Amino acid sequence: MSPERISVIIQQKIEAYDPSGNLDHTARLILALMSLRHSRTKLHVERVALMAEEVASDMGKDARQAFFSGLLHDIGKLVLPYHLFADQSITDDEFSEITSHAAAGHKVLEPFHLYTALVAGIHHRAQDRGYGLTLTDFPEDMPLSQVKKVLNIAVIVGVCDFIDAWQNRGDTLRDGRKKTDLDLRSLLLEKYPDDSQVVDLALVAADKVRTI
Repeated sequence: MSPERISVIIQQKIEAYDPSGNLDHTARLILALMSLRHSRTKLHVERVALMAEEVASDMGKDARQAFFSGLLHDIGKLVLPYHLFADQSITDDEFSEITSHAAAGHKVLEPFHLYTALVAGIHHRAQDRGYGLTLTDFPEDMPLSQVKKVLNIAVIVGVCDFIDAWQNRGDTLRDGRKKTDLDLRSLLLEKYPDDSQVVDLALVAADKVRTI
């Protein structure tokens, strides 16, 4: 997997999608900021964006929104110390600080890109015992169809996020279990028991991204 090649593909897709509301400019700006001190996070969100786009496309969902939601889902990490994401052991207090990135991402994006902001805020809530926003944080006047769309994309991004973290960070899970003792698909189904289709498609998408 070539980080440089992935970054080129990401920039090409941003230009090709040409989204409304200056979402493309926001994505480019955030990636540029991440490249300064959060380079690991930048590579992570780029891979997640490509995975989420493919999964959404395969499921007949909004691939463009999945792509940009993947790119921006970790924007909240920019306000946290970069050493927290350097793949070393962290304390319980540091982990608690890390969990604030979901709500922070929502707060940063909400005035400009509400849909993407909601995905950023809730993408960790989709999994069992997750964290971040809840449905009470959604606008009261948001149509139910839009709420469902956000939740669908958030699950896709959340699953892709977990897979990429598993494949590219450390050898031990937060609960102390060794990755070598676990089956990734089984663990995903444990965390996302109602989303087996997303899990299987995301695992295939992850394999494709790793060959770029």
